[in-house]
Amino acid sequence: MKRASSLWLTQALLLLPALAWSQAEPLQLQIVELPPYMVVSPDGAISGTVVDLTLAAFRKAGIAVVMEIVPASRQLAVLKQNAGPVCSVGWIKNPERASYAKFSDMVRQDAPWVVVAPANWRSPAAATLQALLANSRINVLVKQSFFYGDYLEQKMATMRAKRQISTGNMGQLLKMIAAGRADLTFVPRDGFQYYVRNGRVEAGQLQVVDLPDMPPGFQRHLMCSKSVSDDVLKRFNAALSPPQPTSARLLPRSQ
Repeated sequence: MKRASSLWLTQALLLLPALAWSQAEPLQLQIVELPPYMVVSPDGAISGTVVDLTLAAFRKAGIAVVMEIVPASRQLAVLKQNAGPVCSVGWIKNPERASYAKFSDMVRQDAPWVVVAPANWRSPAAATLQALLANSRINVLVKQSFFYGDYLEQKMATMRAKRQISTGNMGQLLKMIAAGRADLTFVPRDGFQYYVRNGRVEAGQLQVVDLPDMPPGFQRHLMCSKSVSDDVLKRFNAALSPPQPTSARLLPRSQ
């Protein structure tokens, strides 16, 4: 079976009896794989720190959902079209997105950002983010088309450090750092811990550098088209609470 993240798949996840849901059809939820927040296993099971909280809130609110794996750029296009009620899981709120979408209360906040460098890399004494990015001898590895947040984006826009761009995912960027192909990259601490814990990267080949001027982790929300009623979001917000671990399984459209 091909990895579920490479397929367009759906599953009706009936969290409570259908009578609890005021619309005839379940609410469509879009996700994209982004460990550890949204994780798709080879057998199609979905879990993750943000997914678990989101599904628990829908279950508590009595709202049925259909889940679908959709590339991030396509998710944004669907929400802009506003052709029907659809929500995307785990998004960051900013003014541009808020102009065409509705947002829930915060579902979860990521761990703070850290610098990850090769194990043998020697950080300058009393290092700060500002000082590192001002150093033209440092090579910073960044993911193409990835939003690092306003703070890091502003700092990197004016940095003297070299920018090396990769199309790889976070795990692949960490492997590139371990191999010494760049001096450092930026990741949330919980993202780094996920890849180490799951054996995707060797912790002994890397070091985490905490800097005093690194930003806090992203606040993640449910982002919905404007066709989603305010009542749905109100019920979702009211149901947000520490959940029990949960998972969902995606099934092909034809099933």
